[in-house]
Amino acid sequence: MLKKFLSFLMCAILLCGLLPAFAEETLTEKTFPLYLDDIEHVDEIHLVFPDGNEEIPYVSADEMCRLLNYICHDLCMDEGYQLTLHQQGVNALLIRENGADTLIDFENSVISFNQYDAFVSRSNAVNPLDMLVLGKHASGNEDPDVFLINHENTFSCNGNYTAFDLKEYGIPTPVSGEKGYLPLQTFSDIFFTGTGTALCWNGQIAVLASSAALIDSMQMQTPLGELYYSVPVRERSEALIEFNLNELCLALDFHYGLKEEHNIENFRDYFTRSGLVLDLTNPDAQVSNSALSRLCMQHFSDGHSSLVAASPYAEYGSAAVNLDGMSVGLITKLMAILEYNAARTTAYPEGTPAYEEVGNTAYVTFDIFTLDAFKDYYTAEIPENMLAETADTLDLLIYAAGQINRENSPVENVVIDLSNNGGGALDAAVCVCAWALGTHTLYIEDTATGGQSSTLYTFDANLNHVFNDSGDSVRTKNLFCLISPNSFSCGNLVPAVFRASGKVTLLGKASTGGACVVQVLSTADGSLFAVSGRRRINTCNNGVLYSVDAGVEPHYYLPKSAMFYNRQKLTDYINSLMW
Repeated sequence: MLKKFLSFLMCAILLCGLLPAFAEETLTEKTFPLYLDDIEHVDEIHLVFPDGNEEIPYVSADEMCRLLNYICHDLCMDEGYQLTLHQQGVNALLIRENGADTLIDFENSVISFNQYDAFVSRSNAVNPLDMLVLGKHASGNEDPDVFLINHENTFSCNGNYTAFDLKEYGIPTPVSGEKGYLPLQTFSDIFFTGTGTALCWNGQIAVLASSAALIDSMQMQTPLGELYYSVPVRERSEALIEFNLNELCLALDFHYGLKEEHNIENFRDYFTRSGLVLDLTNPDAQVSNSALSRLCMQHFSDGHSSLVAASPYAEYGSAAVNLDGMSVGLITKLMAILEYNAARTTAYPEGTPAYEEVGNTAYVTFDIFTLDAFKDYYTAEIPENMLAETADTLDLLIYAAGQINRENSPVENVVIDLSNNGGGALDAAVCVCAWALGTHTLYIEDTATGGQSSTLYTFDANLNHVFNDSGDSVRTKNLFCLISPNSFSCGNLVPAVFRASGKVTLLGKASTGGACVVQVLSTADGSLFAVSGRRRINTCNNGVLYSVDAGVEPHYYLPKSAMFYNRQKLTDYINSLMW
């Protein structure tokens, strides 16, 4: 009984952030390898350890500035990014080339931003919430006058002044001499949110990891993952348990975009109310990882949130998700995926053509929105006979535009099939909208800062360097979109845009939401996970932004999955609607 009481008391102390910060400590400085998303791309990172505790590394402001410049230039291909450091005593002022800045007050453990969204945005962003990674120019083409995707700011409102009071989370920022130091995990959670990566530490190496860096699509360790998990399995110390929980609360309080929908005021309170705190503070990382997985798959259950890679403190794979760890809603989604995949495989056992004409109707099928960030689409050969399962979205759009708009084309109806589309690259999804409608306005808000923006996109589908001409879109055709419960994330965004436009008829069954952009995060004990982030995609009506997280209803309901893929009958049905 006493043991249980002491355990409960420790959990309460951790949740309240009452354990003392570092006293006057001895700082040990060391240099370690830093792997940038794969085992081939390696740099170094200079870390500091108070009192020699190598479980919780810290970084100086000058090292933070160096790393951000290097990573944004080399890994994120943002040549215009420039961050400069101005020391103000032991405190540090970091200023972006776009004027956004942050003050790191090490003495008072406060990090403040004048415009957080602008600080973490790309240098070529047309507004602080512009999400287009490729920017204005066709990636891979060095000619500054050659454009593939054009985007223009139509409205933006900066977010509120943003400050992180680390004292509220029991996160120390030790000072020694004329330098202050920030925990590596805090650096990752606050400063890397625009890169699609997170910093992970296993005690021997640091890794800047995207969601696929450590574990591949087949749930196998990558070569970098094998190195990352080569350290001994061990228990977590009390200091690491405390810091891991505090930092997790900080990261989720700021980044999780669906707190209001889940009635979460803050995660300290939520972890107590849900009972997760006991497992999250267990010395065994296997137990803690399982709790993190349950948080994502049962409590959040939003389709975006998941444990991506387990902590190196635990046996690899020990927290692997199974059906027992999934909510009923996620199991229902999984069953829908299997149902519609089976129906389509029956209709197309050799694979689904990405472009197919049936009578006067063209079917353009996207299973995933994807593009090649290193490819020059103006000079590359556009493949024929693409399959929906593997097609590059921009290749498919360029090819389909040429076929549909060719001379003497029989195509009167265009069906954009998203019935097996679970999302993908937002850049590619935006291009699909612009290709169908001629132009597309993307509305985004930041649920944490309050920032809002709208951005107008056009796509040069006929590769003639002129935007929004007749060959760039299929807007003059009768437009349809096929959706199902598999249409999620960007596969839900596109039909939401189509329905809001009033120019596209939706067929099938309701899509299943996923309005928030995925945010990759890590934990202080080295786990990698993903959540529905603070940047939310919306539609707009009467100047008011509305989330598309609830999904989109079709105009015409198709009750059976087999109906989606009998394209001759579907074509006849579509033609019967065109009176």
